[in-house]
Amino acid sequence: MIQGDRYRSSARKNNLSTSSLNHNVIRIKVYPTVCKTSDRKQIVEDWGKMEVHMSRQELSTLAAPVAPSLPEGLLEELRQLIDETRGFIASTVNSALTMAFWRVGDRIRKVILQEERAGYGLEIVVTLSRQLVVDYGKSFTDKNLRRMIQFSEMFPDDQIVVTLSRQLSWSHFVALLPIKDCIKRDFYAEMCRIEKWNVRTLRKKIDSMLFERTALSKKPSL
Repeated sequence: MIQGDRYRSSARKNNLSTSSLNHNVIRIKVYPTVCKTSDRKQIVEDWGKMEVHMSRQELSTLAAPVAPSLPEGLLEELRQLIDETRGFIASTVNSALTMAFWRVGDRIRKVILQEERAGYGLEIVVTLSRQLVVDYGKSFTDKNLRRMIQFSEMFPDDQIVVTLSRQLSWSHFVALLPIKDCIKRDFYAEMCRIEKWNVRTLRKKIDSMLFERTALSKKPSL
């Protein structure tokens, strides 16, 4: 059924009655008009001769305004603009977050290096973690702080990190940290940047030993 109040209101404005309905065709009866005679007003009561049949789509036009047509290509252009802006914001936030993790790790690492006391590094990481988790959440657990320290050790040049972080997320760097060979690690980092690999693809390439296979294919035959 159609929504009664909306369509009855529209029908009454057009001097119509929605008294008989079905799923496909709506039967409309016209209210009798008032006829003047010489001595009095009489109501025409012959309904049978005044029936009108209308489809639901036709009836809906009585109340619903016609939407204006959009200029060609406007909607797609706006969608592209919004998507590009969202991508830029996500990339900017990711880059800033990755650099923040690098700076945190680098700062803690330098403090630890200044101390010669055994076990100091572990103590300070645990102590810092307790407070940072309270203030900023689980991103700063002692495990993640150790990763940040390792991150700053394996990528000591902050300018390289700035460049890589435009394409690589923190999760990419976490996947690279277990790789001890710096040439191998740099190979995967650069491939991520060029090929725009997601983290899942990066892990798959590492597990498939892409670096070793590529190095063998380039090794000159004797």
